[in-house]
Amino acid sequence: MTEDTPITRYSQIRRAVIASVIAAVLVIIFIQPLLRFVWSTLLVFGPRFVKAFVDSIYRSAAMGHRNHVDVMVLMIFFAFVSGSSLGASLSCTKRLLKPTEKMKPTSKRRALVSMWAAVVMLHICALGIVIPPFADLQHNTSFRQRLAVLAPKLTENEEEELEAQWAMMRNRGDFDAIKERMEALAIQHGIELPPTLLK
Repeated sequence: MTEDTPITRYSQIRRAVIASVIAAVLVIIFIQPLLRFVWSTLLVFGPRFVKAFVDSIYRSAAMGHRNHVDVMVLMIFFAFVSGSSLGASLSCTKRLLKPTEKMKPTSKRRALVSMWAAVVMLHICALGIVIPPFADLQHNTSFRQRLAVLAPKLTENEEEELEAQWAMMRNRGDFDAIKERMEALAIQHGIELPPTLLK
């Protein structure tokens, strides 16, 4: 049986910290593709399960520009939460699976299931915090960019109508209607619009 000495505990803590740092770096690298994937998933299941959540994002986007620094801070927060929880959970899992661990097998299984269920719930909650401002910023950026491209060819009234539609946006249907109108105006005036940052 391995003796639990201060040196052993220090080694375990060091491995947990290293694992947390590596996990945080990986999360930072893959967070944007992850957010895009989660957003696409929300659109697929939104009408049935999370319509109110998705609609709240469009209402927030209709309010105008946001500070991108806020989104970056939230992404760093998500990376920290994800990296820390994954690193600590992997370290605990490794320790629980050691033959020298005195816990009963059933107690080990319960501890592992509870721990990883908590990690999954923590990630879901963290994503719920990060996704709305991320989607808000992407939608507003795309709308302003496309409106700037169209503006030279639009009448003042047409431009104001698009602005008003955006300010009154309440759900995905409103968003699609604005997008389709802008694309129709682009075709009418022979303009190629930049692609939207999010679907």
